[in-house]
Parts: sequence; structure tokens; C-alpha cells
Amino acid sequence: MKKANYGRAGGHRVLRYRDGTFVLDGSAQTDKLKSDAEADRIFLDCLADFTRSGREVSSKKSNVFAPALFGDSPLV
Repeated sequence: MKKANYGRAGGHRVLRYRDGTFVLDGSAQTDKLKSDAEADRIFLDCLADFTRSGREVSSKKSNVFAPALFGDSPLV
């Protein structure tokens, strides 16, 4: 274990070596997972709303491109 001169007394952090660099294990990764899950939930809520109302959307860039239409949705 390395000494942290400016770290909190008695505290410790877990670092993982990933892709050539050390990353803080836990919080940053957890925050990203939560953020991704929230974005997925919003997208699926918008998709369900559009489907219920009979509006078509597409994954291809067009006048019914889902991300563009969902950006104006009150669910976002």
C-alpha cells in the first residue's frame, strides 16, 4: 500500500489498473452506470409513449429519427 500525503487520515481508495491507466474503483463507474441506465429508461419511456399514440420513429436519420423526436418530448 502506498502512502497518500494529502489523503484523509485512515481513509483508503481502491484503484484498478485498466487499459494502461489506474481508475478509481466504485464511484465513478457506478455514476456512469446510473447515468446510462437513466438514459435508457427515458429512451424506452419515450418509445412507449410514441408507440401508444401511433407515431412512428426510426433508428435511421430521417424526419422520424427517434433521438431527434424524443428530444422534444415532455418525458425528457
